[in-house]
Amino acid sequence: MIINMRMMVMAIGVGIIISTLGCNKDEIKVYPVQGKILYNGTPIDEVQIYFVPKDGTGRGATAISDAAGNFTVMTHGSKKNGAVAGEYYVLAAKTIGVDKEGKQIKLSSEPPDHTPSVMLKPQIQPIAKSLIPEKYNNPQKPLLEATIIKGKNILEFNLQE
Repeated sequence: MIINMRMMVMAIGVGIIISTLGCNKDEIKVYPVQGKILYNGTPIDEVQIYFVPKDGTGRGATAISDAAGNFTVMTHGSKKNGAVAGEYYVLAAKTIGVDKEGKQIKLSSEPPDHTPSVMLKPQIQPIAKSLIPEKYNNPQKPLLEATIIKGKNILEFNLQE
């Protein structure tokens, strides 16, 4: 019984050691990518930026611009900020929700109220409205491109009307 218990503890220990091997390694080799996005020469915030590999394989990357138009690229599955070296199409989008009259709808982060009186009121379904030309978010005809190299990458995109 004691030998079986020791064997089980040892087997569990070996299993834990094997399962943690490589856990500190970043399996995806990414390189730092930072940049700035402008619209008609002015920094623009909350732009969603998508990096799509030109060859259709590999990992894409994303970023969201801050109030100064600055962004840092992230690749899903990587523990570090950055993108895999290669050629990319770049798509950019900034949308808000509006009602039928075009007024912006403030979306709440609060959970919906499901009381009967609220449930009977008609719900406003937001319509997506782009705040930058939609031509920058067309995957069939991408207008922007980027090359990510091994090393530090600094990008700038100036979107025009």
